[in-house]
Amino acid sequence: MSTALVKGLAVLALVAGIVFAYSWWRGGVFEEGHAAGNAEVQALWDAENLQRAARAIQAGEEFRKQERRDAAKAKEIEDYARKREKLAAAAAAGSKSSAGGLSGDIAALDASARSRGLPSASACPVEFERQRDSAIFARELLGQCGQRYQAVAETADGIRLKLETALGYIAIVAPAQD
Repeated sequence: MSTALVKGLAVLALVAGIVFAYSWWRGGVFEEGHAAGNAEVQALWDAENLQRAARAIQAGEEFRKQERRDAAKAKEIEDYARKREKLAAAAAAGSKSSAGGLSGDIAALDASARSRGLPSASACPVEFERQRDSAIFARELLGQCGQRYQAVAETADGIRLKLETALGYIAIVAPAQD
């Protein structure tokens, strides 16, 4: 074989060896770099997932705390409503007692007048009858007004109590935006 051919083959073998060595070296470096890059990206991903999980846990804890605060507030509102109902019932009983006391006072005055011998129907029948009818009408009217006033007061107390309770629940469900 000729020297030129041997030199050409040697150069070709040398170039092939260099290309092979370069690609082998590059492949190893690339694989190492790729593996290192994958590990770095995976570590960042894992850290981000841990942070996200920690934030989710913290948000869940905050939500449960808020639920407990809301439940406590709701119980407080219910207790307040029950207390107000009892007070309203006591006020209604007091109002009935006062109305009954007024009727009792009127009856006592009538009995006192009769016992002291105030004019009877035989002394002046026409005038006494007219005044007696007026007094009976006035007593009945006073009694009806007292009952009506008491009914209006009880209704107003009930509406106020319902409104206060509803406003308390609204404050829990939709708190004011700051």
